[in-house]
Amino acid sequence: MSEPQSKFVVYTTEENLIRLCSEKENSWYKIIMKVGEVVISTTKGDNWDINNPVLQKLHRAGVDICTGDNEFINQITTTNPENVLEDPCAAYLLDIKAETAERIQTKYGVICQPVDNPNNILVQEGWEIDTSVCSAEEKSWKNFFQGHNCPLNSVVIVDRYFFTSAPGEKIDYSLFNLRQILDALLPQTSPDNVIQVSIIFDFTKFNCNIDGKFTLQALAEKVNKVKRGVRDYSYTLELISINSNCFNYQDTHNRRIIANFSITSALHKLKAFYENESLSDQYITFRRLFERGLKEGDKSTAPAFSQKNILDRLQDIIDSSKSVIEYACNGRVSAPGKFEIQNRMLK
Repeated sequence: MSEPQSKFVVYTTEENLIRLCSEKENSWYKIIMKVGEVVISTTKGDNWDINNPVLQKLHRAGVDICTGDNEFINQITTTNPENVLEDPCAAYLLDIKAETAERIQTKYGVICQPVDNPNNILVQEGWEIDTSVCSAEEKSWKNFFQGHNCPLNSVVIVDRYFFTSAPGEKIDYSLFNLRQILDALLPQTSPDNVIQVSIIFDFTKFNCNIDGKFTLQALAEKVNKVKRGVRDYSYTLELISINSNCFNYQDTHNRRIIANFSITSALHKLKAFYENESLSDQYITFRRLFERGLKEGDKSTAPAFSQKNILDRLQDIIDSSKSVIEYACNGRVSAPGKFEIQNRMLK
């Protein structure tokens, strides 16, 4: 059976990689071993030092030591810090001042820190709640995501029925949850056009028995109003409506919120709360990418591998079924098949 793959990768320097390999209990070393890949800047040419016994051992262990990106990595610390958005699910452990790293991390929503910073948010344990026994104050996305502490630049919300009205429900329930999710996850400040949000749902499942006839344009306008009310900076919010005619439609069954460093799963639906009440009794789980699967004897799948699998499947659906997908971005509907996905995690 082939090894799982991850969208996540560590960018670092050759010197720091050698140091990490000597610290077997270092969580970044464990992640590199788990992922089986690392990207480094080198000091001599485009090749890593094949005479270094530490790197030789890492290579023999099956880790792909990728080089040739010296300019890309060096520009992050000098002229082009926005390079980090080309690999939004990555961690950048670089020879960089702490203030500069913090500025890049905050501005672009990636993990960026100096090589001497031992912190690793990705291995901190997440949580699970049971909405049937939560207190009233716990029944909100604001409370659920409090303390997630992950940098963020991209979000994909997957729920076929997110905009579907069950008997007795109305579109306000969907918009209420969307507003709460965005307000809880998105950073308070960001440069314009860094944050990207996608909602993957099935508009053919929309039930308008309470709200009256609804077009995708009408829905897009309501969603865009929510979007504008959550933050002052500009960001992208796209609606991607798949349907049963789409390739591998079944892959959209599970309800998830996928961010560049975390996965949130809901057992029943993401339209979970309304005014401190649960709309469904269910478990909702928050996981960071490497909180599981690193410790010796832990047979758990690292969430990073699940993240890549989900995103790859969504990309396949979009690429294979573009002609029958309905799409809107920032309140504007495109003709079927005449759109380009904006979210960098879906490219």
